[in-house]
Amino acid sequence: MIKEGEIVNFSKKYEKKLDEAVTNAFKDISNNFIFSVPNEWSFRLVSKTITFSDIKEKMLENGLSVSCVNKYYGVDSTIKVDTNIIMLDINDNGIIKSYPILLCEDKKQGTNDKRMLEGKGKQAVGNAIERGAKNFTIISDYCFLCDHNFFPYVIFAHGCDFGDDMTKTMKAKIEPYIGELNKINPFFDKEIWWSRKGGTCICKSDEFTVEEMQDICYKICKTGVEHYLKRFAVKVSEKEAYEAAIAST
Repeated sequence: MIKEGEIVNFSKKYEKKLDEAVTNAFKDISNNFIFSVPNEWSFRLVSKTITFSDIKEKMLENGLSVSCVNKYYGVDSTIKVDTNIIMLDINDNGIIKSYPILLCEDKKQGTNDKRMLEGKGKQAVGNAIERGAKNFTIISDYCFLCDHNFFPYVIFAHGCDFGDDMTKTMKAKIEPYIGELNKINPFFDKEIWWSRKGGTCICKSDEFTVEEMQDICYKICKTGVEHYLKRFAVKVSEKEAYEAAIAST
């Protein structure tokens, strides 16, 4: 029970649950696709930090000039998502190319349900989702530079502000970036640098369970693997699958 005056860091509690969901999804995708991808492919759980240097490197790989890169990301900095990132690494003749297949954020917002029970008046909606929208710009830049189509970003938005009676104002803060809410959509709507939206935002008033988040995370990862298999026109032969199975025993 929480005592009066006690300070509780709920964000750490939610991030811990999200960490567990992502780690479980990573294990599932690694185990379930071990024989379905080429031997040169592997999955990796990496730090939750994306540096501007990472984005600059991707911009240069995409043929953008140094002056253009410095215009958008002139100051070296970092952005942190709420949990580790799942990457797909592809060994292309000794050169490792990495593609994100899952980036997650947890956004808890709203206390008016508790205030009403306490006989207090309503407060204005919070700004957690606005912080998520700010991260969206940088994360989408990074993902777009890795792949102009696939965008495995998901926000788990919970709290009374995200309930069934979500206000038009709240929706207006999310939909310009994400598009349709409560729909798994790990793709950009168009392959245009300056005008795009996409990704996934699942909203509910109560907390997400680890199992709920894990299921959504796995579906996005699975879609990502299938996307890259199709993109690189890879078909793993029965012989390769058999050799991989033997090597793993």
